Amino acid sequence: WKERLGGRGVRALQPAPGKQEFYFLHPETILERACDADPCTGNFQRWLDWVRRNRPAAGSLAAERWRAAFPNDIQPLLYLMDAAEKSDALKRAYEYMKLAERADGVHPEVRKARLRLLISMATRHLGQKKPLLAKPELDEIEALPQAQQGDRPAFVAALHCVLSAVGGRDEEAARFRADIERLLESRAAAAILLGSVAAASKQRAVHT
Repeated sequence: WKERLGGRGVRALQPAPGKQEFYFLHPETILERACDADPCTGNFQRWLDWVRRNRPAAGSLAAERWRAAFPNDIQPLLYLMDAAEKSDALKRAYEYMKLAERADGVHPEVRKARLRLLISMATRHLGQKKPLLAKPELDEIEALPQAQQGDRPAFVAALHCVLSAVGGRDEEAARFRADIERLLESRAAAAILLGSVAAASKQRAVHT
């Protein structure tokens, strides 16, 4: 083989200076190549875990590659949903949440995320004075089983009260305020809750 290489031996097989590949020195590259060579859930999990700890900016790439290989795996969808929510991309986070629901509709993180994201989207639209966009989100919140637990019906009523006030429907807002007082059995508590929801929606205090 030395003769075939013209007597240069193994040196002929070495890359030119500056073109050496030292991928084996970089764990991220090794993990990515492992996923290319053996695309299994375990390898993708190791890749995502590494970038989450060491280079979060690459997390979405790893999660998207995992999702493309295994569309029904919920872990990459939860990661992408959380990353989008943290960057305030609520609509994108909501779309990832719906994909996660298809993969595992009873997963506790998914169930909590639907309510949380709908509330964030609704309060944003109220803050932007876009009641027509907030209304279907509030209706969807109200229909969720989680929205019927504890004091949450009062919170939902407070959202509706702010929505009515934004739309200039004062009588309707007054009815919702009465509902809040009845549910909380306290006028003072109702005022505090309503003030908090109005502030979260970037609205002035609702006076009815």
